[in-house]
Amino acid sequence: MVKALRHRYATGMAPFTIMSCDNIPHNGNVVKNVVLGLAQAQRKAQELDKDSHGNDDKNFLDWLQNKVTYPNSMVDRITAGTTSAMRDHVEMTYGYQDAAPVFAEPFRQWVLEDKFCAGRPSWETLNYDDEDNNNNNSVPNLTNAANISFVEDVAPYELMKIRILNGGHASLCYPAALLDVEYVHEAAGHPTIGPFLEALEEKEIIPTLPPVPDTDL
Repeated sequence: MVKALRHRYATGMAPFTIMSCDNIPHNGNVVKNVVLGLAQAQRKAQELDKDSHGNDDKNFLDWLQNKVTYPNSMVDRITAGTTSAMRDHVEMTYGYQDAAPVFAEPFRQWVLEDKFCAGRPSWETLNYDDEDNNNNNSVPNLTNAANISFVEDVAPYELMKIRILNGGHASLCYPAALLDVEYVHEAAGHPTIGPFLEALEEKEIIPTLPPVPDTDL
């Protein structure tokens, strides 16, 4: 990425946005620090005084800092471990064998910081047609929208996911293991674990969260 950006800068081309699609907290800030760090290390290692465009290399670092954009993002969609039933489904439905197909829950949410230096696609207008979920009553189709949002600040959404979802999962897995309950849905419906999780979320977790735009916690 640094090499591509250096080429663009040296030839007078426009910068581009580096969009992080992983689930690392503050991922845009992380990749920005990495890009700047690598560029600084290259400058020191190669002792660059001038680039091919006639500006000193410090100007390139300023360009990376101020012209290239690194939006933060948060994704929420659970992918289950691959089972024999999943492999059989792929073979029967699509006619080929896949040793490690990836299946995901119907719910999806992608929140992106609206910080793009050269425009962006209108992903927030997308819809999807999940035919398998519509025809499979055991896996409800929770929403027919792509559920992609562009926001000013990703942090409230990220904190909401980490505390409510990840915190909730972590909180129910320990008593579930002690009580020999194997699956999350079984733990949520358990007469002891279910009320414990509900009380924990409502009284201990949600009150610690700041307001999340357009979200009823």
